[in-house]
Amino acid sequence: MEKYLAPEPIGEGELSDLWRRFKREFTQFLTAIDKNGATEQTKLAIFLRTVGPRVNDMYETMRFEEGEDRTKWSVVSGKLDNACARRTSKHVTRDRFLQLKQESKSVDQFVVELRKQVRDCDFGGLQDDLVLHVLIRGVSNERMRRRLL
Repeated sequence: MEKYLAPEPIGEGELSDLWRRFKREFTQFLTAIDKNGATEQTKLAIFLRTVGPRVNDMYETMRFEEGEDRTKWSVVSGKLDNACARRTSKHVTRDRFLQLKQESKSVDQFVVELRKQVRDCDFGGLQDDLVLHVLIRGVSNERMRRRLL
């Protein structure tokens, strides 16, 4: 039997980013171990076994409305989506994005960071143009900046 590594448990750091990443990797993990068709309860059990103590504690203290089944992965996942959502205004998020600098990252790493950060900015159709704009402003190599212009 093939073995697949479960996603890393959620540790310290920005919960919204860690949750989004863990959920994506957990969904991939369920596919890899052929559990996408499993019951909601089985998916939740696998989730609780892999997510780590930080989110397990959140689950234990979660409030469920009447009719919400605390044993279903889809219900718990939705509640965690809401609980882990970034609570920062879009203006603050945009300001942080527009001030990003390359610093010690490679250009590729900087572009990846820009693409991740811009998702929360709600720029609509301007997203790609603004990624390029911040890349040009934030790249540390002057020659690279001129080539991008």
